[in-house]
Amino acid sequence: MLHLEQCSHRLAPYPEMSIVKLLAICLIVMSFLNTYAYVAQIDVERITLVSNCTWSFSANDTQFVFAQSQFERHWDSFMPPESFRSEVCRYGDVYAFRVGPFATSGGFSWNAVAASFVSSTFPAFRPQLFGVSAYLIGNTDGVGSIIGYPPIHQHHFHLYGSGDDSQIMNNHGDNQCLERSGGAMCLEHRLPAGFAYIIHSPVGFHTEFNDVRSMNTSVMVSWVVVAMRFLLYDPHVRQVAQQMIEFPATVGAPSNRATFLLRSDMSYVVWTNATLRAYVLDNLIEAYLHTHYALVAELWLFRGTADTVFNDPQNAAPSWRKLLVGQIGTEMLKRNIETRQLQPGAATRIWSLRSAETAEIFHGRTYYRKAVVGLRPGDENLVFIALFNSSLKVTVEGMYPMHCGIRVYYARHATKVVYRDALPKSVDELLMRNRLRTHHSMPSILAQYSSFSPLREHSLASGSSTAH
Repeated sequence: MLHLEQCSHRLAPYPEMSIVKLLAICLIVMSFLNTYAYVAQIDVERITLVSNCTWSFSANDTQFVFAQSQFERHWDSFMPPESFRSEVCRYGDVYAFRVGPFATSGGFSWNAVAASFVSSTFPAFRPQLFGVSAYLIGNTDGVGSIIGYPPIHQHHFHLYGSGDDSQIMNNHGDNQCLERSGGAMCLEHRLPAGFAYIIHSPVGFHTEFNDVRSMNTSVMVSWVVVAMRFLLYDPHVRQVAQQMIEFPATVGAPSNRATFLLRSDMSYVVWTNATLRAYVLDNLIEAYLHTHYALVAELWLFRGTADTVFNDPQNAAPSWRKLLVGQIGTEMLKRNIETRQLQPGAATRIWSLRSAETAEIFHGRTYYRKAVVGLRPGDENLVFIALFNSSLKVTVEGMYPMHCGIRVYYARHATKVVYRDALPKSVDELLMRNRLRTHHSMPSILAQYSSFSPLREHSLASGSSTAH
């Protein structure tokens, strides 16, 4: 970057110039050079894990691949085997896989892909374990450029190892950054040197994405891409772990991933408390929000405990980890907090959704971006409060499946995988573990899958997966 004082200093040997001319020349030169520097910086940043890929047909790299395109969420429509390809790219320590092409034409059409990899093709960190220092999951065009939102909304994209219930590697519609902070490049995750996600074999992924353009827009072609950079074993590598601050699932919700059900025509309030160990905060990598913004009225995060957040904790108890329905309950909780704030020793609000700049507007529509939550040492006791009310945002028939949580990523020295459940015994079980929506056609889908060879170029199965 060239600054004004630098420019003035360089032109100082020319005293015949008036100060006005000098400043004018400086501004022109600065504008050119600084713009050039900015473009060059962006060009460098736009180089992704797949920018240098030469793709080739994949025959033995996956145990199954299935896909659906532009369906109505009936889970019984499949892409014909001849309509998509599985391709791979390997260079250096990078392994990339893509499925496509998908031809979509807007209308918020649903598309789904899932696969399980033959993990023996990956360089192992330790036996049955893989260390991933960077990954990209999302949609790209034919030359490897990431397609952002709009036009492609990543409803969810999960990359996981066996037994990895937390699915620490993921992208959602709100993972994309504000354009000035990287935009769609935030769908590629790169860790600092010496850090890795540690996952167990077998490795798989599933995704659902939407083309959010207007119905019957011109056809857009994209590929679903997974790319990973692997690390070989090093005893000093630090493992990335995750802690969630979230609300519990509603009984009967279509997911076990902290999904709860809301009506779009009603108001709700819920709160929870969380404890982050000093070790987590001292080794923090990042923290950010994941939610479905359509029904969110406000979110607050306080540093403190219930007695420092609420004037009357007992009065707030009905909405602790349970949805309290109605505007009256919401207003009572807000007054409870406001009263406590006027007293000594009140909790500090360290983050709120309204104070976070999380939205961009394109063609009159609002798109929500990654909402970073600033945590620091000392934020060990937290109270997280959510107010839900669709107001004028959206009207949804029936119950709306909702997520609302803060993902806290930190580094630890252990390089092992801590399982919340036992390892699946088969690829079928791995698929079922990570397919969280149920549907009446599931048995027939699996019956269709069983008739295909798992190493065929275009093996098919269902596209049902998580709402998270």
